[in-house]
Amino acid sequence: MKLQKSRQQGVVLFMSLVMLLLLTALGASSIQTTSVQFQMAQSVDDINVAFQSAEAALRDAEESIEYSFIAGATQQMFTLTGPAGNSGIGDADLINTAIEFATLDWDDDNNSTAGTTVVDGASEPGRYIVEYIREVVGTEDSLNLTNIGEEVGAGGVSVYRVTARGKGFGTGRGEVFVQSTYGKVW
Repeated sequence: MKLQKSRQQGVVLFMSLVMLLLLTALGASSIQTTSVQFQMAQSVDDINVAFQSAEAALRDAEESIEYSFIAGATQQMFTLTGPAGNSGIGDADLINTAIEFATLDWDDDNNSTAGTTVVDGASEPGRYIVEYIREVVGTEDSLNLTNIGEEVGAGGVSVYRVTARGKGFGTGRGEVFVQSTYGKVW
């Protein structure tokens, strides 16, 4: 009996190479997906740190307003911050004045004030602008800001708009602005 040599066609080798190519493509795709997810998570963390920094600066500004008054005084006793011409006593229509906060040079001490609270992970303390809006004088029945549900009394409130900016941990992606209206009862 004669044994015949079978000719190898290389099908097994070809299939192995195709499978190896598919597994390599799958691995590369997984690495890319993981990298994108990591960048997204880092951006979210950056924005959260920036938000916390802006909130801390906002609270610093409100404390500055609250504790910079002399008991019984009806006018502010601290320096307003903000771009020239956009803050100060007597700007009754300031709430309608537009300041381009996104393009403002926040690092210039003439435009904003650095907060005193530093948030862990933030590249710098948040900065804020305090703008005087107006005095609101209440009548006997219309002003009850401090004691909800208690005796209503006459008085006045100095109203301020506070805008704060916080930055994340320096990647340049996280910048958050927050704004509040704050009233100081006198």
